[in-house]
Amino acid sequence: MNVRPRAAILLAALAAATPAVALAQHGDDGSHDAAEPAQVAIRTTAVDPSRIAVLVGEHVTWVNVSIREHTITSRDGLFNSERIGPNRRFGHTFASAGSFAYYCRIHPFITGVVDATHVLLRAAGGGRLVRGDELTLEGRARPGGGPVTIERDLGSGFAPVATVARASDGSFSAKLTVDASASYRAVAGVDASAPLRVEIAAARTLAVTTVRARRRQLVRISVSPALPGGTVHLQRHLKERFGWWTIRRARLTRAGRATIGLPRGSKARVRIVVTQPDGETSVAVSRVVRLPG
Repeated sequence: MNVRPRAAILLAALAAATPAVALAQHGDDGSHDAAEPAQVAIRTTAVDPSRIAVLVGEHVTWVNVSIREHTITSRDGLFNSERIGPNRRFGHTFASAGSFAYYCRIHPFITGVVDATHVLLRAAGGGRLVRGDELTLEGRARPGGGPVTIERDLGSGFAPVATVARASDGSFSAKLTVDASASYRAVAGVDASAPLRVEIAAARTLAVTTVRARRRQLVRISVSPALPGGTVHLQRHLKERFGWWTIRRARLTRAGRATIGLPRGSKARVRIVVTQPDGETSVAVSRVVRLPG
């Protein structure tokens, strides 16, 4: 298709009134679900990450990457590193479940937390989703056990929604379709993870602009909330084929953006359709736009 824009066009379309969800978890405040080896960097004024989640029985190592001396001191007296010089390290094995806060005695404003649990659960990718999107839950439990059950609570208690195998290292993954606000947890035998809340947020919007380049036009697409890996279809209405046909495709970035280049040419009626990463399930459609020749 040959099209040449004469001005920028801004579209805003809602995805069939589909509500989005925000993922509430420790990761929103700088935490990290650790996989062995679990390591925390001690910097000049803070530890990174400030919150880390590990399985009971795992070892956490703090490495001083600053030029100052520091300590890693548990607020409940469970562990105390004494002074840790530059490029030195300190470690502790967490033998029981709980949230363990610590600080630096030399610099009390440096604080952190280690969450030790029997089952870890987090949402892969982060960001916000829209009803109908795929939610990927990942986690770890003690190695060598049976399958893991994913449970959901819609407000009346947890109920199973999926069962997944546990790998030899204890890791597991489940893919679910989001259809309502809910809390999720992973159950492995008698152990369960902390609940992971999924909240409804804003509807997904689609914005499109066109800009003139030297030898072609650029169609820029922005989707909010972002849909990383989603497919953007640039469609043209073809009378001889009695409908809309995709003439260009692109993948959305993690930020929910994509750019499609087209040669200059004749006028055309176009629209943008955004689908799930499968390239088939539609989640947003822009209004029809006639591009100037």
